[in-house]
Amino acid sequence: MAGFLKRLFGKGDAQQRPSTPTGAPARRFGNDRSRMFDLEQTRVLNAQLHVPFEDREENWSEAFYPAAWNASIAVPAEPIVEGPDGFRYLRLDIPAAGPFESNCLANLAGYCLDNTLGAVFFLSPDATAASAAIPLGQIYSLMRYDSWEGDPQDVAERRRGPIEQGVDVDAHPAGGQRLTFRESHEILLGAPSREFLPSPLAAGLHHHLTAHWRTKEPMVGLLVDPLLAPSRNLLLNCKPEDTPDPEQFAAHVQRLLWYLPPARSLMLLPEGWSEENMVPLASYTDRTKAN
Repeated sequence: MAGFLKRLFGKGDAQQRPSTPTGAPARRFGNDRSRMFDLEQTRVLNAQLHVPFEDREENWSEAFYPAAWNASIAVPAEPIVEGPDGFRYLRLDIPAAGPFESNCLANLAGYCLDNTLGAVFFLSPDATAASAAIPLGQIYSLMRYDSWEGDPQDVAERRRGPIEQGVDVDAHPAGGQRLTFRESHEILLGAPSREFLPSPLAAGLHHHLTAHWRTKEPMVGLLVDPLLAPSRNLLLNCKPEDTPDPEQFAAHVQRLLWYLPPARSLMLLPEGWSEENMVPLASYTDRTKAN
């Protein structure tokens, strides 16, 4: 395949509640009420939220996410807040001293998916600055893949990197990446499965593209290229000039990754390609308008 493709990578369904098969290891991020509302995990969570952002490495994640999932937390009377990134989050507070109505992210994750919400943690009910945030796609990853890193296939391929002898990856001057293939090779293009693009995430993407990008009919495809990492890419019928600010198109595409599991990638429609093999994004959900 000649030329280049523009792509941005992620770092970082309500109808599909993952369950643990009989005999399988216990899920760290399951819906286990015997582990929810744990005050000891609240202590761990509080300690992790005090770690400076610049010191939060992988060992921080290993402690933070399990504690954030089951820790007993307080939900304020007005729980929905807008973050500086413009996305909506469910506010979760480390409780103040004294009695409070206990809740936890494990109990609220389905609500977040159903209402297109991330989760944001504050060190106290009076705190004005958030100490940690979990995007919508990462909440789905915790529920679906029992991991904050995303789909294991995507994660493994990201760690492997592109097949070096087949593709050159360079920064594109307008943002994102320029992928230059050294010779023609076979790729597959079809419709994403509903497991790859579940309803709550599709609803969020659909609303974002129609409300902010003014895309009249968002279309999606699944492009599979074994030379890339990850090999599976969500293709949108959008081009850099379609973004709210074409000069900042990379930042606008990066915002779309908020809706997807970490390690998943988005790809804009390459120049000269048609929408012939793409399908309406709205067909992946009956909620064509997300809240």
